[in-house]
Amino acid sequence: MSGTATPRSRLGQVFTPPALADFMVAWVLRSGRPGVFDPCFGAGAFLEAARRAGAARIEGMEIDPELFGPWNGNGNNAAAASVTRGDYLRSWGQSHPNIVCNPPYLRFQRFPHRQEVIAEFSRNLDRRLSGYTNTAAAFLLKSLSELEPDGRLAYLMPVEFLNTGYGRVVKEQLLRSGRSTTFVSLDCEKEVFPEVTTSVGLVLCDAAGESGSVEFRTAGSVSGLAAAMGGPPVSRLAPGALDPGDKWLLHFRPRRIQVRRERAAPLRHYGRFRRGIATGANEFFVLRPSRAAALGLGPGETVPCIARSQQIARPVFGRDEFGALVTRDAPVLLLGLGGSPSAAARAYLRSGEEIADAVSRETLRVRTSVGILDASTLGKIVVKGPDAGKLLDMVYTNRISALEAGRCRYGLMCNENGFLMDDGVVVRIDDQTFLCHTTTGGAGHVHAWLEEWLQGEWWDWKVHVADLTEQFSQIGVAGPDARKVLEKLLG
Repeated sequence: MSGTATPRSRLGQVFTPPALADFMVAWVLRSGRPGVFDPCFGAGAFLEAARRAGAARIEGMEIDPELFGPWNGNGNNAAAASVTRGDYLRSWGQSHPNIVCNPPYLRFQRFPHRQEVIAEFSRNLDRRLSGYTNTAAAFLLKSLSELEPDGRLAYLMPVEFLNTGYGRVVKEQLLRSGRSTTFVSLDCEKEVFPEVTTSVGLVLCDAAGESGSVEFRTAGSVSGLAAAMGGPPVSRLAPGALDPGDKWLLHFRPRRIQVRRERAAPLRHYGRFRRGIATGANEFFVLRPSRAAALGLGPGETVPCIARSQQIARPVFGRDEFGALVTRDAPVLLLGLGGSPSAAARAYLRSGEEIADAVSRETLRVRTSVGILDASTLGKIVVKGPDAGKLLDMVYTNRISALEAGRCRYGLMCNENGFLMDDGVVVRIDDQTFLCHTTTGGAGHVHAWLEEWLQGEWWDWKVHVADLTEQFSQIGVAGPDARKVLEKLLG
């Protein structure tokens, strides 16, 4: 099976082309350590490469009894390789001088014994795998923990893990190890795996590397790998300049601006920041200090705020700058009433009317006539592309793709455990465009959830997702007379 990249979908295996196996084995053997271990031995592609490189013997593990058969005995195959039958992800307590692997790829839904494997990783490595982890990422993380000092590791991987949430734990392991690591993006997927739709990349880890740097390189063909490794990388970063929570695929593209992370500080170092709720009535809710004092509002009934961007005139805004706004009697106090507002606060809201009475009045007006609501705080996510409907069918509990253009539908979105995580109205704008509404404050989580699926599982689907919550305002008009109001306004 060394001539073509033949897939075995049941076990997530795709056999390695000989030219790529030759490069990977030759690279790890340059560590000077004689042994090579393949945790997913398969048909022996790396054994053949090791023979061509002059290595006499290779060790490995294989779970598939059909593939294990030729290595189980006393023949030439068994003499050339020591192969153990078993599940690599359930076998612990080993270490290896060099590791080379084309791991099986099964998405988390088809990951055998996933919960048991997650528990074993937590117990043996003290690392918590994401519930979306696929088998390839789990193989790589385990092999990184088993690589001996002065050894080398070469893994053939879908490069999307560099952008996904489940890939974070792998990136953390790489950064903490201090090993020199090179990621190579192969822009020749069909040359490597002609029968499989995937992105292809190499993870090359040198435990003996002195620099500990992380490099990002690209190669247009397998034959061009040597040249790609010999030339300058697209990006080279110190471990301290990389955050495992960031998306790393951008480092395969040249960057015009280099950010030195060691000279930067997160915003939380300076203070906490909260996004306010747009009311459309700043004159009522945002008060000048003199006005708050005249109304007799207590100190706990207003909250310091920035009412408009023009109030921040300099790149650095702190207590002194805010104090200057207070001195100028600028509107910087937000009305923030708790459950028991003072008499002065109640009088300001409406003389003689309690908060509960105001709520009842508004509810009655909407049910009998018409009411409006500033719904700008609701999340607004655009999902666009030929596969947009298919994606939404997978994440909502009802069939969104059946919507006609110009129609809307309320939908529930559940997490992987079947629990409700968000809800909202989905509008079909045209055949390939949907506008999905989320709860207030839920847009970021829902957007990340959709990207997690697209980047980690369905990267070949033709669909794009964009969070437009901050780009559009929105007004809800409800009640029996809502249509009359809109007709009068819009004609």
